[in-house]
Amino acid sequence: MTPLIVRNICAILLIVSSTLDLISNLMYTGRVKLKWFVETPTYVKWERGALIAAFVIAALGVALLEIVLREAGETILARLGATAFLIGAVVAIVAEGQSLSGATSTIALEVIMVVVLFVAEAILGAALLTSGLLPAWVGWTMVAWNIGWLIVLP
Repeated sequence: MTPLIVRNICAILLIVSSTLDLISNLMYTGRVKLKWFVETPTYVKWERGALIAAFVIAALGVALLEIVLREAGETILARLGATAFLIGAVVAIVAEGQSLSGATSTIALEVIMVVVLFVAEAILGAALLTSGLLPAWVGWTMVAWNIGWLIVLP
């Protein structure tokens, strides 16, 4: 595959995963916070299923992003960030699966997921920064955003 095709597929996967994540979060906010929707088992399965799909698709997109970054000359941070992201995505999928199966608490898994994913995304931001693939502000924004949330959330 040519590098341009890999970049395009990577971009499409990351956009689709972000869209599914947004849909799932809107469904959750509408159900829990704004009381727009009645909580039914089917609704919750669609809501959480969209989030699980978002994590799977994001993991695939990040795997391709690692290839794109490697081809741009960034090897270490790209591999570390992609590996950490894949670990975080697996933890997220397990947490959501447990939630759907009726587990009363998945808090510990959610904390691990959030920390690992924010660290992974900060590392990927640093990889983007050092690769020169995008303007430097994009990498710095990713690093600052993810580290900032790690500081604010506790």
